[in-house]
Amino acid sequence: MRRGRCGRCGLEGFGADATAWRNAVGARVPVYDRLLAAAVEIFERPRGGLEHAARDRVEAAWRERRSAASYDRPLLLLAALRAEALRAGPRHPLFAAIGAPAIDPETATGAALAGALADAPARLFVDLATRSVQTNETSRAVAWLWPAALAGCADPDRAVALFDIGCSAGLNLIADGLPAPWTDLAGSALPIAAAARIVTRRGFDAHPLDVARDDDVVWLRACVWPGETGRLQRLDRAIAAFRVAAAAPNPPQLQIGDATDVPARIERTAGDLPAKTLLLAYQTVMCDYLADGVKSRYLAGMTAWVAAEIAGGPRRVWIELEAATDVLADQSPLPMALTAHLADPAAGTRALTLARCNSHPDRLAPDAAAVAAFVAAFVAETTRK
Repeated sequence: MRRGRCGRCGLEGFGADATAWRNAVGARVPVYDRLLAAAVEIFERPRGGLEHAARDRVEAAWRERRSAASYDRPLLLLAALRAEALRAGPRHPLFAAIGAPAIDPETATGAALAGALADAPARLFVDLATRSVQTNETSRAVAWLWPAALAGCADPDRAVALFDIGCSAGLNLIADGLPAPWTDLAGSALPIAAAARIVTRRGFDAHPLDVARDDDVVWLRACVWPGETGRLQRLDRAIAAFRVAAAAPNPPQLQIGDATDVPARIERTAGDLPAKTLLLAYQTVMCDYLADGVKSRYLAGMTAWVAAEIAGGPRRVWIELEAATDVLADQSPLPMALTAHLADPAAGTRALTLARCNSHPDRLAPDAAAVAAFVAAFVAETTRK
């Protein structure tokens, strides 16, 4: 998981990217490890008409697409294959390996992969060309639920406006209605703002998913790795909860938009909210997917948005849950950083890394000093009233 690359297209460097992912993660997902090994062999040394056809179709699908993250194309290929296996059922060459409820990794052979790609319907290659890996992992909702609690949002007098940047299907926007799995490393439950008064829930994504569409639900399920039944159950609960919320008053709103446009969109929305509202914007494992230029403009825009907080106006918090290290090279058990950005009169903004965690967080390692400083920023505000 590495940032700072302008992107590769087609099959350029796919073997290196797939090998890096296998070395870091493959032992956790043996069936994907086998499939990526087979894919590299087919793409780099195709033998026979079937393998050449498989390679050429994938190459064509990715010819105009650039991938910023090293893990993007390997995981996108696997998700597209799994989506097709889920749609087709037992007749799919890889269904037993990646689509069945009880998977059989031994059936993930090179021959099965070549057949699955060479004979696939056009929709698989449309997925490769146009979709992104959008897991919408709801354990990442700790990015807003815990900081909102630290900011005192259990107080019904303080409204919260949520902005999920790179929201996928928006499932984290309604995670206050889902089970709370989060603890610190000692096993103590983290406080969360499950009863917060949320006045708006808004998500932004270049390609938001709609859980009312069956094909988007298949894609969400396909982005969960085979055999991870706990994650799949969390996803299904979140989809059901979002559908209920979508039919209720003041439903979540998902908007199509480029990341660089988000700060201005939040600013326009905030103008209609009461002064005591907490404006809480957050992103979860999003920056790696942005091209370098887009990412730098987005980060500068969000920093400026935080710094533009007006005394006496709504408080602004921007939370990032992003990789703190190159996790494909550094096998730290807690490679992610949960960082809060607050306005600062002297410096414009200040960043507080509240905790470290993994990419599917349930156990966090809070930084006591950073947490205390974050809480103090809101205690001081209360004292001034």
